[in-house]
Amino acid sequence: MLTHLYIENLAVIEQLDLDLDPGFTVFTGETGAGKSIVIDAIGLILGERTDPSLIRAGRPRASVTAVFDLSAQARALLAARNLEASDHECTITRQLSADGRTRAFINGIAAPARTLQEIGEILIDIHGQQAHQSLLRREIQLAILDGFSGATAASSETARAFREWKQVSGELLRLDQAQGYDRAAESALLDYQIHEIEMLGFTAQELPELEREHTRLANLSQIVAGCRYALLALREDNDNAHALISRSEREIRAAAALDERLEAVVDLLVTAAIHIEEAGTTLNRYLGALDQDPGRLQHVEARIAALAEVARKHRIPIAQLPAQLAELRARLAVIQGSEARLNELKEAQNTLRTAYQCAAAGLRELRTQYAPRLAQRIAATMRTLGMPRGEFVVRLDALEDAAANGQDRIEFQVTTNPGQPPRPLEKVASGGELSRISLAIQVLDATSKGIPTLIFDEVDAGIGGAVAEIVGRHLRQLAQHRQVLCVTHLPQVASLGHHHYSIKKHSGQETTTVVVGKLQGQRRIQELARMLGGINISEQTLRHAEEMLTHGTLGVEQARSGA
Repeated sequence: MLTHLYIENLAVIEQLDLDLDPGFTVFTGETGAGKSIVIDAIGLILGERTDPSLIRAGRPRASVTAVFDLSAQARALLAARNLEASDHECTITRQLSADGRTRAFINGIAAPARTLQEIGEILIDIHGQQAHQSLLRREIQLAILDGFSGATAASSETARAFREWKQVSGELLRLDQAQGYDRAAESALLDYQIHEIEMLGFTAQELPELEREHTRLANLSQIVAGCRYALLALREDNDNAHALISRSEREIRAAAALDERLEAVVDLLVTAAIHIEEAGTTLNRYLGALDQDPGRLQHVEARIAALAEVARKHRIPIAQLPAQLAELRARLAVIQGSEARLNELKEAQNTLRTAYQCAAAGLRELRTQYAPRLAQRIAATMRTLGMPRGEFVVRLDALEDAAANGQDRIEFQVTTNPGQPPRPLEKVASGGELSRISLAIQVLDATSKGIPTLIFDEVDAGIGGAVAEIVGRHLRQLAQHRQVLCVTHLPQVASLGHHHYSIKKHSGQETTTVVVGKLQGQRRIQELARMLGGINISEQTLRHAEEMLTHGTLGVEQARSGA
């Protein structure tokens, strides 16, 4: 529960230091005195959005600090985030700066607003002045039914299954749209193109060899003629080169016998004769081995034409066919990989859809089971709030469309007059009736939750007379097992509080401040009398206030004890 609240420089509050107790605590004061600012401050502790305009005029920053006596659930949540404190206490501080920046601390450790929200959800439940409107929203009505039926875990599981299903569905859609073509047709085309190039058996080394062979075969007659002429010139004519060199060698050898300086020339001529002989032998072997089959040229030209035809289809040179084959294989692998991913996502989508549908069906079963019980409990509370013939209906309809909160459409329906069919809650004509029905729902909703601190901020608006006293009794009864804080304008409600605080605004020439004081004894009677009679308080009003305080509290105690 909330044990201490310290507020500094927030709106018209300069400094406020409150120690809070268990039970039913009421806050009263004139309109505009700043009662709701206290509730707003608690909202900041719970991670609500901040606004620099909340900072007191002329001050650079504002802060709110709250101390909680923790439940076991809250201690476990803090421990999971390494925020555990000693003595079962938790201190949360929220600081606001004029530049719009905020900081939050849990037990002295910096924490994001999201963590405040998570912890706040199990520490405090605020029922604000706009509860009438929020109760008309279908998602709020479902949350109330889920809380009453103990289906909160099932609802969370359904929401988780929905998120996972939609996440996979979104990825599947994005992948499908990103490809934007017929994958089967593209895969078949790539298969064909790859097969066509592979069937060529072409390598990067083949083309130069083909080009050389084609040049040789295309010019074969010229090559043969040149070789035969060379053979004649080298050693087959009468005056062939070999014979001439040999004669020259004999003549020079004879001269070298007379002048040894010519011996080097003899050696050169001998070497030349040897080279000429080898050249002739090589030419003979070349001509003997030369393939002069005319069909070979046709084969080479057909091979080059086949390569050129496939290269033309891909608009590339023949030499780039191996690289093109590698690229086509890579593209096919990507498609096959994406196809595998698509199949994987489709399978996951089906599995997650089934999981969601099972979770939603289980949630519907719980809701269907408890909807009549919730309606009966709300109707019973309505009858204590001045609607003795009131009836309440929780209507559930199955939906085809999926949503995070299940596949149920809920509608709270009510009838306040016998013989009239139930109508949707938003169709209730009387504002006073709507206020009482809303309060009945809120009281029951608060009862079904295990949250240790409940705050009611002027939820009794539009209620008065005997009904107001009944409202106060309901709130006091709620406070038997939890802390209840209530901002109220009704003396009937205020008189039933275990603790009573008065909030007053003091306006000076230059500044305005808010003072909060705990009321006891005569001061409390004076405040109740003010709420009853306004500015001019008579002795009769004071006696009425004293009787209200005495008999109201006594009546609750007697009702509790069965007297």
